[in-house]
Amino acid sequence: MSRRLVPPVPLFPGEVPNDFICSVCHELPLEPVLTPCEHCFCRACIDESLAHRSECPIDRHALDSDDITALGGLLRRVYDQTSVKCPHEGCSWNGKIGNYANHAGRCSYRFGVDGASSAAGEEIANLRRENERLAREKNEAESNVCSLQSQVSILEDDVLEAEQEIENLERNNERLSREKRDAECKVQNLNTENDKLRKEKNEQKDKIKGLKTRLAAEKRARHAVTYDESYGYDREDVVALTQLICKYLLEKPDEIDSNHIFNCVRNIYIALTKNWNDNPDYYYVSVRMLINVCHASTWFTYNQQRNFEEWLADQGWG
Repeated sequence: MSRRLVPPVPLFPGEVPNDFICSVCHELPLEPVLTPCEHCFCRACIDESLAHRSECPIDRHALDSDDITALGGLLRRVYDQTSVKCPHEGCSWNGKIGNYANHAGRCSYRFGVDGASSAAGEEIANLRRENERLAREKNEAESNVCSLQSQVSILEDDVLEAEQEIENLERNNERLSREKRDAECKVQNLNTENDKLRKEKNEQKDKIKGLKTRLAAEKRARHAVTYDESYGYDREDVVALTQLICKYLLEKPDEIDSNHIFNCVRNIYIALTKNWNDNPDYYYVSVRMLINVCHASTWFTYNQQRNFEEWLADQGWG
């Protein structure tokens, strides 16, 4: 019965893709095969696994030995270029994994020390590989412990800083609480003072309101608008009408009807154009003054202003 060859050791482990490592024995396969789910195994490892359970050892997909195919094509060419070294102690051979089987068949170190049996030699080689793996895992564990210790030290420093910060915050909270109580007392005092001032302000407002009411009444009495409420302004009242409009030139009193005033002005102007013999003295000058004042005031509508402009133009007063 032929003896199974011991797998080679990668010459540059960091350059070997993980997808080429058998997930059962964690070694480089001497006879690599591929599953439909694209996982790589040793032929012997996957056959032994399928003998116990018909599924992929990695993703548990259903799998049968007939589904297994040898690694070929581009993947095989890439795989064959992997640099390896002989796993047997004392052997200095290294090369491509595609050439390893030829070397392993005639390696003088394959049987171990002092002519040990092939089974014992293989067992020794397996133990050595296991020791190397355990040594690597130990180094990784020690590295992880150092890293964790550094992290713990950092966390302890962070905890001390956090405790100091909490202590500072508690002191600040006590100070803020005292300041808040003082501020509340001040606010209460200010509210009391504001209530007092508001009361005094309302009293002053009432007094001012009474004074304004009295002054307004007095002002209305002093500035009461005096005019002919019957709007009987005629040729004899040209000066009086002119004075009334001049007095309130830009702000006509609400009680005066500008349309009635316009009718009076129009009748006075018509009397001028008729040139009646009984027109008062200086009638021409008085009417000219009246029309100009009306045109300068804000009493009249746009169309009424147009009439004033036409009259001024007709008489050459523009």
